[in-house]
Amino acid sequence: MLFRSPNPHPGTDLVFKLPGRYTGPVTMGSPNGWGTFVFEGGDLAGDMYVGFFSAGNFSGFGTYYHNAPNKLKGSVFVGFFKDQLKDGPGVYAFADGTPTQEGRWEKGRLDKPSKTFLMETMKGLPFCQGSDATQWTECFGFLEFESIQGQALQKRDGTSYAGGFRNGLPDGVGSFFDKRRYLDYQGELKGGKYEGVGTEFFDVAGYSFYSGGFLDNKRHGKGVSQSGGALNDDRGGRLMERYEGDYVNGARTGQGTLYREMDFTYVGGFKNNLFDGEGTYTPERKPGGGEPVVQQGMWEKGKLLKPGQSPAEAGRKKK
Repeated sequence: MLFRSPNPHPGTDLVFKLPGRYTGPVTMGSPNGWGTFVFEGGDLAGDMYVGFFSAGNFSGFGTYYHNAPNKLKGSVFVGFFKDQLKDGPGVYAFADGTPTQEGRWEKGRLDKPSKTFLMETMKGLPFCQGSDATQWTECFGFLEFESIQGQALQKRDGTSYAGGFRNGLPDGVGSFFDKRRYLDYQGELKGGKYEGVGTEFFDVAGYSFYSGGFLDNKRHGKGVSQSGGALNDDRGGRLMERYEGDYVNGARTGQGTLYREMDFTYVGGFKNNLFDGEGTYTPERKPGGGEPVVQQGMWEKGKLLKPGQSPAEAGRKKK
């Protein structure tokens, strides 16, 4: 998208070579940041894009409203764009009753249908207004992560956020994406931190994740964590380790079940990620091996105590 002529007043309305009008911030003579473009004339007259621009293009999170008098009139797309095309997570809601299309888009086409979490995030929230994100509150917005000032979370360059804001920080419900627009986290936040219930992802296919409670950016409360094999190895992404149970301050602490594929299952107490308390350890049956030996009783710091042995006795050095 280019302008008909240089703009003498950055930040005010501009006219594109495409038939339409842009309102929003300008950097180096091009739309850059959160703005609005309304098509004027032609088959798309009345259509409107409200969202993020980069170097004059629809780029980042935005909403495209079909207002022109054609078969798409009344339809809305909410999601990510790249160079004017739908690219990344998005939801396409059609006015004529056609089933909603939701998932990951690539170069304008739906590539992988899936749940995106975007519509739930936006419910009841107006769009954040203005280019100063530190002033955004009680609204829905999108930012490239390096633009978020005073943010409590530590993220890589290129990470972006779409969701609720309060007092200039991600708050409420939202989603973080890596620079490829794959999900890093989706769920509840407070004051820029993971707090409440959410899911953190560690690979693009969703084999490795944690889903459950968070407090001050750490796993806390009930939760499930799972790690899978690498996507390109002979495991085919099968389950490798899974834990379901209690967390305290980021560590497995309380009651839980830990399963390691082709290794063991442990059910019982945990403390600081180690077996601790009453528990049962059941090895996996080995091919050609005998009956697995089940270990049951009191554990401390990952070790099974002898019957009748107290933790103090277990830690006492032999003379």
